[in-house]
Amino acid sequence: MPMTPDELAEMQTLIVAARKKPINFGICIGKKPDSMVIYLHRKKSPTMLGKTAKKAGDTAKVAIGTVIVKGKNLMLSIEGDVPSGLAKKARIFFKTQKMAMKVVVLDASGNVLESDGDDEEEETGGGKPPAPSHSSGEEKGGEDKPSPEAIAWKKVFDELDAAAKNYANSSADKASQVGKAWAAALGAAQKGNFKAALDVAKKIKPLLDTASKGTESKDPEGAESKEAKKWAAAHPGMAKMYEQVMAGKPDNRSQLAAAWAMAVEKAEANDHGTALKIIAKLKEAFDKLLALGDQAPSETDVIPDNVVPFQRASVLWRQTREKMLTAMTKLEDAIIAECKDDAELAPLADEARDLTKRLRVFDTALIDQLDAITNSAKGPDRDALKKQASGQIKTYATALNEPFFKDVDTNNGFVNVSIAATAREALVAIAKTLQ
Repeated sequence: MPMTPDELAEMQTLIVAARKKPINFGICIGKKPDSMVIYLHRKKSPTMLGKTAKKAGDTAKVAIGTVIVKGKNLMLSIEGDVPSGLAKKARIFFKTQKMAMKVVVLDASGNVLESDGDDEEEETGGGKPPAPSHSSGEEKGGEDKPSPEAIAWKKVFDELDAAAKNYANSSADKASQVGKAWAAALGAAQKGNFKAALDVAKKIKPLLDTASKGTESKDPEGAESKEAKKWAAAHPGMAKMYEQVMAGKPDNRSQLAAAWAMAVEKAEANDHGTALKIIAKLKEAFDKLLALGDQAPSETDVIPDNVVPFQRASVLWRQTREKMLTAMTKLEDAIIAECKDDAELAPLADEARDLTKRLRVFDTALIDQLDAITNSAKGPDRDALKKQASGQIKTYATALNEPFFKDVDTNNGFVNVSIAATAREALVAIAKTLQ
């Protein structure tokens, strides 16, 4: 089955990216040149891509490995067997997509096994398309003189290429659309249709300019300068108010503690805008509670001191468990989608439905222990609770050393997730709090 227009656009984008570093691929050679299937991905393993390509293709001839582009030479480094005639068939396929390149097939040691296409006399490098001597449908102004459109495109390419690729690789809402649009522009330029390429660039430039301004507004540390200054000015006073309010043991102290911990966490992550919004709401609550005036607690009722780190640790573990569950569900969905329609792989899809059960060991015991520490005074009782919490962390750490959790993040063969890494990072931070 031929690749869809969206798949071909994504392939072009990743072929451009392969000029900078190797990209994983899986290829299924088609019965006809235009039915070849080539899937590329920055993170998915070649093995997984090969399975996907075979499933979508119309033959059993599959090759996997990594690809890198040097000038007009597309270098395929193959893992395992090499289907006969791969270089020629791949070159013909790329030619049908108006991507004229020489295809070189290499083994795992870098030895050339096959090559097909014209040798390139001079490598263009850097991912920049060569500037043809004239634009599509226009006469040359001289033997080697580029057209005005070609000159304009070179200027636009130099200005936008890095920004477009960075945006396409970001988490922005329109990242995918920008990536596909820029790939289309590059493809048009390679065909000599500079007018079409310039039209596309004109459409996405405002979006790239806005993103660039957002980046430039940040200071060297990456925080938004104005909001960072506002946080720095507001934090000391709010911290003092927080301690005064919590000393009064309000009924909603757990909610206030969680909100305060979240504000501090957002600020530490350079998300000062969100942190400021949180403390703005907290201040209203603090003002109302402090307005109660002389209802100060007695010495025996004063909240135990230095409990904020433990409150933050409790919030952190709550958030960590939610993140782990979300990531595990993502893995389940990926495995089921990949295997459910394959008779041989269907059992994997059935097993995947129970993967979230693996997270049962990471229970709420640590949250209960941290909350108990929050309510305890300094001394033997708190020390005993801290020891219990440290023991619980060791239990979680032991579970993370099991083979499943050693491989689940990046070696599961389906999709990269952050389950074990998220847990380990949180547990290290909580363990430091308990020291």
